[in-house]
Amino acid sequence: MAIETIVTPELISRYTQAGFWGQRIWTDYIDATSERASSRLALVDSAGRLTYSELRRAIDRLALHLLDLGIKKEDRFGLQLPNWREFVLMRFALAKIGAVAVPLPADWRRKEVEYVLGATEATGVLIPAGFRGREYVPEYEEVARALPALRTRLVTRADGGLPAGWRALADLLDDPIEARCPRDLLRSLRPGPNEVDLIVTTSGSTAAPKLVVRTPNCFLTTTRQFVEHRGLLTERDVVAGLAPVARGVGYWIGVAAPVVAGCAMALLEQFTPEAALQWIAQTRATVAIAVPAQIIKMLQVPDLERYDLSSLRLFVNGGAAIPPSAAEEIERRLGCTTMSARTARSRAASRPARRSTTPPRSGFGRSDDCSREWNCASSTTRGARCRPGRRAKSPTVDRICPWAFGEPRTPTGNCSTPRGGSGAATSASSMRRGT
Repeated sequence: MAIETIVTPELISRYTQAGFWGQRIWTDYIDATSERASSRLALVDSAGRLTYSELRRAIDRLALHLLDLGIKKEDRFGLQLPNWREFVLMRFALAKIGAVAVPLPADWRRKEVEYVLGATEATGVLIPAGFRGREYVPEYEEVARALPALRTRLVTRADGGLPAGWRALADLLDDPIEARCPRDLLRSLRPGPNEVDLIVTTSGSTAAPKLVVRTPNCFLTTTRQFVEHRGLLTERDVVAGLAPVARGVGYWIGVAAPVVAGCAMALLEQFTPEAALQWIAQTRATVAIAVPAQIIKMLQVPDLERYDLSSLRLFVNGGAAIPPSAAEEIERRLGCTTMSARTARSRAASRPARRSTTPPRSGFGRSDDCSREWNCASSTTRGARCRPGRRAKSPTVDRICPWAFGEPRTPTGNCSTPRGGSGAATSASSMRRGT
């Protein structure tokens, strides 16, 4: 099934001419960093470290193996993984060949998994052999029987033999397939920046997960705002990903932003407040991303001061608002700036580290006023709709006007209409979304 979006040629032309959208895709950033700084640290997780040259080599090799397995452009591929390097490798290997990643939270069970993989018509999946005492392969044997289209089934970190129909990811990563392929094969298959490369899940108003389609340009606009205009990340940073990378800010700040900045991501495998504090100290993280519940638990650790957190300069909170008292306690006890992920995209960011003082000439330097051409769908702090051309009172609500963020964040749909709405997504409607 082809993926429909509201990204029309006219929209692409307007945003490109305005300087919001460009021609780069995610893997272009990885390739560029590996060329200019091949030995720079790219990723740290429970399995060790990868430099940018090692990251690029693994992504390219995996992309070639996916082609060899029959994965094609626009094929959807489920990723149900914890905060492991394999998530990053597969996410960008799929992007390199024009396939679409469908991240799934590691704690989801069969009902949610089967619904999303079925609704997206996924043709493949990558899962861990086990995590937190749970065996994934037996569960997915049942899912595969219900979804026969799920023909490519990969497992990572498996110790023993696998059932028929499954392959170990390690075998692919250990096989230098690039020696048997044309040198420019991946370059010839490079997708465009306005083609769908990601389908993320969200929830809140329906029982079943909703599916949101993303293109590189859609997501890069927000990420470049965080990295380039706000100046919140540099190539010297190490970002501690404490939130799950399969959803929301865990992916945006924990994976996407480091890729654009060319800095390191440090993915914490399993959160406990003590493990998170130790991870920041161990990796010498300069930036951390977590959700409010995680942050509050970290602040409740009795001997918090015994952890060396002197490297930390910015703590980004995402997913929901954090109590002001907790934010103040972070700054007082951890000695760093704290910031909402949503605020980090806006012009109202409070005390951002290394904030840019000269906005670029592109649209990122616009004011908070709503564009008069938009029928603004944002809300003010009192819930009133913000009229076109009028200043939004607070950039802290869902569906904020694109210009209140200083960027054209094309609205995403939750139902059959590209412009959104309420109600449960269905297999027939969930793919028809804007980016």
